[in-house]
Amino acid sequence: MRIHVVPYSKDWPLRYRAEEALIAEALGNDLMSVSHVGSTAAEGMPAVPVIDIVCTVTDLSALETRSEALAQAGYERTDAPSPIGGALLRKHDAANPDTVVAQIMAVPERMGKEADSCLALRDYFARDKAGARAYVNFKRMMVRQHGRDLDKYIASKAAFIRQMLRKATR
Repeated sequence: MRIHVVPYSKDWPLRYRAEEALIAEALGNDLMSVSHVGSTAAEGMPAVPVIDIVCTVTDLSALETRSEALAQAGYERTDAPSPIGGALLRKHDAANPDTVVAQIMAVPERMGKEADSCLALRDYFARDKAGARAYVNFKRMMVRQHGRDLDKYIASKAAFIRQMLRKATR
């Protein structure tokens, strides 16, 4: 997969809502909350065109008991660590298997603070355009370094995201 930063697309919220419905159906009453996070959730912000979704679930074992329903929705659990703890699931574009369409970061309800931090960062980027530009510039630099490895790209952003999160939660 070749990672790239693209201009904001008005389709991203629509894509999120479609995925939200699939996730809600697959996880049923094990789903506590679901939110669109990351750069694609901040209106007007350029982003890597992957819809990031954070879910809180009753327990991570729900991902196993509902794995068949998640697979029918197109999601597979990965071995890669979730940037916020818990589990990471990915959905690929059927027409282009190397392209990620969406990824779910699932955390148990007791880890709600981590899920809340994703929402705080999304909201920070929406209100602080200078912070959003700094993040986009940093992502472009990381794409140049890790543009063919999504997991390395995600890991390379961790320290910068923590720095932005401190600003977001002031």
